Amino acid sequence: MPDTLNLPDQRSREILSKIKTVFNQKGFDGASMQDLARAAGMSAGNFYRYFDSKNAIVAAMVQHDLAEVAGVFRQIRSAPDPRAAFLAAFRREIGEHREACDGPLWAEIEAAANRRGEIAGITAQMEHELLRYLLETFGLIVGRPADEMAEDFTEHARLIIVIFKGIAMQPDLTPGLVDLAVSTVDLLLDRVVALSGAAAGRRIPA
Repeated sequence: MPDTLNLPDQRSREILSKIKTVFNQKGFDGASMQDLARAAGMSAGNFYRYFDSKNAIVAAMVQHDLAEVAGVFRQIRSAPDPRAAFLAAFRREIGEHREACDGPLWAEIEAAANRRGEIAGITAQMEHELLRYLLETFGLIVGRPADEMAEDFTEHARLIIVIFKGIAMQPDLTPGLVDLAVSTVDLLLDRVVALSGAAAGRRIPA
């Protein structure tokens, strides 16, 4: 998938922003389409013109977030120190998710994904793209192609995603917890760097 994705239009983004609180208050399954339309200040019929189902809402949210993630990783690619840029972005994105109160909503969506195959498919797309970006970042840090990083370090990338999700969804997030998460990711990068050298050595022909 290319880095540049088609974002929902401005009106759709405004609607998504307004309906987050309904999901937070009533849960993903508990919030009806009528509840969401009211929160958006629209009639149900008009609301359905933008989103005809909760699946469509989640898909639009994923599309929006992936476009933002693509922008973050473009900055990491152009940074003189990709590792420092990645750690700074990791910290910043946790803070932005916290300020936007996105954590509880994504926790609801994660729970819904365990019950609904359609939602699971949509969220799997996001994780696939995040893995791709993380593996590319590993490659930038150690100076190796991204496809080689996928062979050796996919689980490391998955763990970083787990850490980010777990921290971003915390209702009582503290600066100390964020510091600990960033330090843990930094240690994971140390391990990637160390193991990458060993893995590259194994590939050198005799």
